Amino acid sequence: MKMDNMRSIMYTSLFLCLAAMGLMSCGSNNAGTTKISTNDGDRESGYEINITVRNFTANKAYLAHHFGSTNQLADSAVASNGKFTFKGDQWLPEGMYMVILPPKNTYFEIVVDKDQHFSLTTDTTSYIDNMEVEGSRENEVMFGDIAFLGEQRKKVEFLRGEQANAKAAGNATLEKEILDKISEIDKVVMDHRAKLSEENPDLFFPKFLRSMENPDIPEQAPEGYSGENWQFFYYRDHFFDTFDFSDSRLLRTPAMWNKVNQYMEQLTVKHPDSVIKSADYILDKARASDDMFEYLVAKLLNTYGVESKIMGMDAVYVHMVEKYYLSGDAWWADSTLLDKMKERALALSPNLVGVAAPDFYAYDYDGKQVHLYGVDAEYTIVYFWDYDCGHCQKVTPQLSKIYPKYLDKGVKVFAVSINGDENVWKERVKEYGLDKAINVHDPRRVSGFDQMYDISSTPRIFIMDKDKIIRYKHIGVEQLEEIIQRELGMLEDEES
Repeated sequence: MKMDNMRSIMYTSLFLCLAAMGLMSCGSNNAGTTKISTNDGDRESGYEINITVRNFTANKAYLAHHFGSTNQLADSAVASNGKFTFKGDQWLPEGMYMVILPPKNTYFEIVVDKDQHFSLTTDTTSYIDNMEVEGSRENEVMFGDIAFLGEQRKKVEFLRGEQANAKAAGNATLEKEILDKISEIDKVVMDHRAKLSEENPDLFFPKFLRSMENPDIPEQAPEGYSGENWQFFYYRDHFFDTFDFSDSRLLRTPAMWNKVNQYMEQLTVKHPDSVIKSADYILDKARASDDMFEYLVAKLLNTYGVESKIMGMDAVYVHMVEKYYLSGDAWWADSTLLDKMKERALALSPNLVGVAAPDFYAYDYDGKQVHLYGVDAEYTIVYFWDYDCGHCQKVTPQLSKIYPKYLDKGVKVFAVSINGDENVWKERVKEYGLDKAINVHDPRRVSGFDQMYDISSTPRIFIMDKDKIIRYKHIGVEQLEEIIQRELGMLEDEES
C-alpha cells in the first residue's frame, strides 16, 4: 500500500465521535449538569428513562440500539406534550442507544449502562446544546464531550477556510502556521480525551472512545519492522490495540463493526487467502466474548463468503463453515442449518479458484469418452451450456467469436452440453459457430460433472491453466477476451 493511502487511513478526525455516533447537532459546552441520584452499589431493577423534548409534538417515540452494522428496535413510548418514558422490568443490554423522534425520525444518542434510571431534557432546536441530564454520569460525560468537540470543530472549520485562502494566495508560510494551529487543536482534543479516560476509568463512554482510536506510528521502525512499508504493517498489527473484544457492550455501538470493516476493507488484500487470514485473526480475538464471536462469525461469513461479488470468495465460505460451524464452535447453529451449510461447502470445495479442477469425461460426436485432463492446452476454457437455455443462446455465439483468435496461442474450449437430443446439440454447435471447440455432451450427468462443478444453472465458464488449476470461474463472456489477453501476456512475460 502506498504511503499516501496509509496517511489517509491513519488520519483521525477530531469529530470521529460525532460521525460514528450519528449525532444530529453539536455546539457550545452547555450540555447541562447531572445530579447523580443512583448509588453505584444499589442498582435498581429494570429500566426507566424519562425524556422531555421541548417543541416535540408527535405522540410516539422509539428507543433503538446499535447491533454490529445494523440497528434494532428496543422499545417505544407514548409521548404527550413532548414527554415520554421508556420503561421495562428487565435491564436493557448495555451499549449505545438512539432516541428516535418521528415524523422525520431525527435522533440523538444516549448511553445505557449500569445506571438505567435517569432523565433527559432537551429541545428540538438542538438536542445536544440544550441537553440536561439527571441520574446518569455516563450521559453527563458523553454530552459534555460532544459539546467540547463541537467547539473545537468550529475552530477547525474557521482555520480550514483561512488555510484555503492562504493556499489560493500562494502564501506557504501562512498556510503552515494555520496547519500548526490545527495540529495544536488536535492535541488539545487528544489531551481532553486522555483526561476523560483517566478521570472516569469505570465508565463505558471513555472506553467506547478508546475503541475507535487508531494506532500511533513511531517515527523510527521498532524491532521486527523494516522495509519501505513498515509503517503499514505496524499500523495493521496494532490496529486493535485499544479495542476490547471481551466487552460485549461494544457490539451495541457503531464502533465495533466500523473497526472490523475498516480492517477488512482497507488493511486486507481482496484475495481469498488474505481475507481468510484476517477473518481468523479477528475471530481469534472475538472468542473473548460469546456475543461478539457469534455475531462476527456469521457477519464475516455472509459478507465475504456469501455476498461478495469478488471471484473466488467462495473459498472463504468453505473455510469458515469447516473451521467454525462443522467443528462445533458455532453453538448457536442447529442441525438443519449445519446440514445445509455442510452440503453447500461440499458442493463448492472441489471447484475453488486455485485448486486442481476435478477430472471428468463426456462423449464426443462419435460416442467416445473425452476426459478434461486429456485436453492439451496452455489454457482450457470449460464451457457448460444448454442449447435450450435462453442466456446460452446469446452467450454461445459471442464465445464463438472470441476463442478462435487464440487457438494458435494454446487456448482451447472444452464445451460440455448438458441437454439431451444429440442431433439438436450438433445442429446448435454449427449454428452458433462452436465447431472449432472440443464439443462433448453428457445429458444424463453420468460423469457427475454437475456436482463436481456445482452446475445449478447455465451457462458457466471456467478457465484453467495447463495443469488444470482453476484460474477463473463463473465469469461473463464479456470478460473472457480481456482475461485471455492478460493471461497470455503474463505467460509471455514468464517465457521472456
